[in-house]
Formats: sequence, structure tokens, C-alpha cells
Amino acid sequence: MADYMEDAFGGWPVSGPDAPIKHILNHIFSCNMLETLAQFLSDTPVFFGREVSGITGDPGWSFDRPSPKDPPGEWPEGADYKAELDPEVYEAPHAFFMSRETLFQYIGLALPIYCARHPDKADKVRALFSAE
Repeated sequence: MADYMEDAFGGWPVSGPDAPIKHILNHIFSCNMLETLAQFLSDTPVFFGREVSGITGDPGWSFDRPSPKDPPGEWPEGADYKAELDPEVYEAPHAFFMSRETLFQYIGLALPIYCARHPDKADKVRALFSAE
């Protein structure tokens, strides 16, 4: 599994309030889950025929967007996404809320590194995120 922490996010271990999104994007890029990420970022994310408000992975992370089922006040104003780590698995801060714009800043750090490491997939991956 490739590690994008060093090149994209300035090293390991990752700390600070944005550690959850860095951990999650490292996992997504390392496991070649870019099509899943692109689908999740679409206006209506649909997996296996049903709309979803989040994706999860091992070990112990979740990446969510607001859902009508969320209790009022659970999401800060202006937050479009939440990256969350299981406190039993990670020492890093557990949740990081962000706008779509902020999320794409993080994706923009990892995407060129992924494309350089996987030139055979670069055009396809760039196309996945070009409309964003």
C-alpha cells in the first residue's frame, strides 16, 4: 500500500485538527478507491442502487455528508463533509468538519502525487475530478 502522508500531507504522524481527513484520503488514495470517492462527491451519491450519506473503511474511519436524518445542530454551519476516526483506533482528533472547497484543497494535495505514481491511471483519475 502506497503512503501519501509524507508527500501530500507533510509527514507522519499526522496531527492537528485536520488529521482525520488526511488519514482518510491517505487510505482512499493508497487503496485506489478514487472512483468511490468521486461517486461520493457527486450531487447524489448512489451505491448499490441506493443513496448514501457516508462511506466507511478499515481501520475505523468514516467520511460523511449531512443527512436529513441527522439531529439538528449536529453539523456546524457551512460544513458539507465530516471526516471521523474511531477513538479506539486512532490517537488523532476524532472528527473534522469541512466545506466542499476545503475538501478539494486536500484532494488537490494528493491527486498529483497519485497521478505521478500511477501514470497509467492519471488521465482517468484527473477526469474523475475535473468537473469538481
